[in-house]
Amino acid sequence: MADIPINPLVVIGVGSSFAFSGLFYHLYQEKKKELEKLKEIPVFKPDQHLLRVLRATPHKRLQYVAVEGLVQADGEPLASHFVPRCFGVIQKIAVEEHWKYWNSLTKTWNSRTMNRKETNNSVPFSLVSPGYMSDLYVKIQNPLEASGCYLDRDVLRGAW
Repeated sequence: MADIPINPLVVIGVGSSFAFSGLFYHLYQEKKKELEKLKEIPVFKPDQHLLRVLRATPHKRLQYVAVEGLVQADGEPLASHFVPRCFGVIQKIAVEEHWKYWNSLTKTWNSRTMNRKETNNSVPFSLVSPGYMSDLYVKIQNPLEASGCYLDRDVLRGAW
């Protein structure tokens, strides 16, 4: 039994397999914790309940919540340049270049993608409760601009 030779490649393969399994399990557990914290975020609709909660908080401000509602542009909505009769309130247009080049070392064609230009457009909009007309709504003035420490990923991770 003591005469069984141990192949170093097998040891390296098994060791790296355990190392990668441990690494991926650790990453999985971190993402699972983040998902659980996201599920704990309070969800509101723009109705009287949200108004009561908002009035009960100090400074009439909620730290981090999700508001679900029907999106209505406050002015003229943005029209898609590529899809007819498609409108929205936030638009991102990315122009990419796709290159094919010859790799003389491997004697193959390779692809490369490069972002040339990216444009973000938005219009102010409101979130209203679907189903019935109400004078309560949540107004978003600058959808692409937000501020606060909750946007920093490290602070977000530590604050939860």
